Amino acid sequence: MKVVSMFVGLAIFAAMPVFAEGENAAPKAGAVQTAAEKDAAYTKQIQAAAAPAVLTDAQVKAVKAAVPSADSREEYGKLRAAINDQLTPAQQGQVTKGLALKRLSWKYAPAKLTADQLKTLSDAADKLVKDSSLTVGDVTEKLIATADGLLTPEQKKAMTPAANPGGPQSSTSLKPIGAKQ
Repeated sequence: MKVVSMFVGLAIFAAMPVFAEGENAAPKAGAVQTAAEKDAAYTKQIQAAAAPAVLTDAQVKAVKAAVPSADSREEYGKLRAAINDQLTPAQQGQVTKGLALKRLSWKYAPAKLTADQLKTLSDAADKLVKDSSLTVGDVTEKLIATADGLLTPEQKKAMTPAANPGGPQSSTSLKPIGAKQ
């Protein structure tokens, strides 16, 4: 039985498509990256961690000086802190908006918000993040009030626990570990 399941697993693995090709492909096992390739990969990691904000070359250089690599969980935490230290108020607003809208997408997934509703929430988030004293949690709570007012009767019904076993999560349960609240 173990042999059969092993072969089934190998067959499934062998049939999986290759998602990244060319310059986006991960290095092959055993391949040695050059210093330039490692630096480029680390730059991509830094930019991805800062998303949706885009760091300038000077900001990336400062982050690399503060955290030369982020190969462990502890180093990644230091990387996040170094990135946050480099963000301008406008970039911090982008990050706050992105996190708040991500939380709303989780909370309101059962309601299937329309493009117009999402645009209204994005515009409201743009106004809210101009106040740099607001945390991600503050912005999220204010956007929840706006979103609740935008829901149609059908969407409200979709948000009820009876229509959605497991129910919509409360905004307080959507706080990522380590996020500034």
